[in-house]
Amino acid sequence: PNARNRAPNAPEAGRAPKKPAPPAIVVGARVKGTCVAVQPYGAFVQLDGQPDARPALLHVSEMSDKRVDDVAGRVPVGSRVAATVKAIDRTKGFRVALTAKG
Repeated sequence: PNARNRAPNAPEAGRAPKKPAPPAIVVGARVKGTCVAVQPYGAFVQLDGQPDARPALLHVSEMSDKRVDDVAGRVPVGSRVAATVKAIDRTKGFRVALTAKG
């Protein structure tokens, strides 16, 4: 059938249906995710609902109100993380910075 005869949301022949857009991330939003990598300066967190996005950074200085000497001990790879979006840098490929303080 041509485009006029098709249902408005029906996928075109041979094409996969479009994925719904991921939820918008805004500064101040509470987010959850999984730690996917750890470096001496922080942990990288893949946010829930953002499977194709670059992981967000939870910097070592934003992990606690107290000093954190062992990032991997505080946030091991595979652990679940709850944090707040601190900043979004759209000029460098949509970098998201997180904080777990307070």
